Amino acid sequence: MIIWFGSSVMVELSDSGMTIGWVRVTIVDMVDELGRWKWCLLEHVLPYEILIRLAAIKSPFGNSYDQRGWLPSLDKKFSAIVVFRGISRVKTFLWLVCHGNVLTNDERGRRHLTIDRGCHVCGAGIENIDHILRWCPLAFSLWNSLVLADKFEEFLQLSIKDWIFADLSMTGNFAVDATNWDLLFAYILWNLWKRRNDVVFESHVVYRESILQQSKRMTNLPTLGWCKLNTDGAVHKYSQLASYGGRVGICSALEAELWGIFEGLLTAWLMDIRCLVVETDYLEAYHLLQNSATSYGCFTLMSHISELLTRPWTILFSHIVREGNVLVDTMAKMEVDEIFMCYRFCLPPYCCLDRLGLEAAVVSPGSWPS
Repeated sequence: MIIWFGSSVMVELSDSGMTIGWVRVTIVDMVDELGRWKWCLLEHVLPYEILIRLAAIKSPFGNSYDQRGWLPSLDKKFSAIVVFRGISRVKTFLWLVCHGNVLTNDERGRRHLTIDRGCHVCGAGIENIDHILRWCPLAFSLWNSLVLADKFEEFLQLSIKDWIFADLSMTGNFAVDATNWDLLFAYILWNLWKRRNDVVFESHVVYRESILQQSKRMTNLPTLGWCKLNTDGAVHKYSQLASYGGRVGICSALEAELWGIFEGLLTAWLMDIRCLVVETDYLEAYHLLQNSATSYGCFTLMSHISELLTRPWTILFSHIVREGNVLVDTMAKMEVDEIFMCYRFCLPPYCCLDRLGLEAAVVSPGSWPS
């Protein structure tokens, strides 16, 4: 955690507090029952120049909790980014764009990191952030299909900062369809930047979705009262053991996928979840689930799944692209020691944290019910 005085850093602490001797404490722990700072403790961990500035700050209430905050800003454009309701990584990207800190080829050239300032997507001589997000043919054609015809010229002529502020805060100003325009606009910017990076650094990437499709999927906000189950099965190359988060023995990848769906449905039922979206990237499994009443003969497991589906709850099935299921794909391939064991994690395993961010930022899960 960073505490600020005006535009300068006061002191930096970890999110979980600071250490005094062998005890871990937070800021609220440094206040007595009368709401006064515990100077006898603070003087041992903070320098004098910080203590005299802290003396002018009223201590928090005893039942308060630490939280992030911003000083009032005269620049409403940055305030629009602060209150952005989408993915944090995209919010950070918008902030970098407005500050001119995105490493385009033009910016890299200015910093003497490259001699090639051109666009690798369309071949233009200068690749700055305005070109990537508005004028590159990939972006231009996309905006042309989404922005009102009589507003299109204004949409292209605004400065980058004004442009982002207008689309995040005045959602009905430019868009043909203003529904969730702030989210769609921001995710298109993010995916344009991601697509550009893939072209520059990973030219072999094959896309199954357009930028617009990808961005629209990311705008699908969870519906109150619904939960989502993502599943995947895997067959290990050498042992031939199948897994879905726990080994089930030797079987096909389809059977492993169905095992994951069965265990997921059973777990959801036992957790009293009664509105559930089930997502799988295995098309054959999806078709079996859609016709579960006539799929008994395929695998005995299908009869157990069908029994779960007849219970008094609402289940929706969705097929998603593989890129939207990378987290559970990684977990399905994790090495486990016990056969016939289902492993449950309260928190994502450490080896999956990068996949969690990738899945959230690159391809968001499918549609939620309305």
